[in-house]
Amino acid sequence: VSLGIWALLVYPPAWLRSRWPGALAGFLVLLLLAVVRVGEGYLVSNVLVSYAAAGLWSVVIWIIRLYQGLNKGRSG
Repeated sequence: VSLGIWALLVYPPAWLRSRWPGALAGFLVLLLLAVVRVGEGYLVSNVLVSYAAAGLWSVVIWIIRLYQGLNKGRSG
């Protein structure tokens, strides 16, 4: 079982939806995964690029959810 899957089991998505504790926990999990990857022999640059891409996708998802929340408030 990879460490990423273990992290998803420890921090279920429903808990991560809360604002600041979820963001902090997500950041700490990604930081831990990055340190483990570097320790396994991956280049630091490769680790930074892959986690930067993951960070960009999380921002895209956050913007979509924010937009959906704003539209829900207008229609209701």
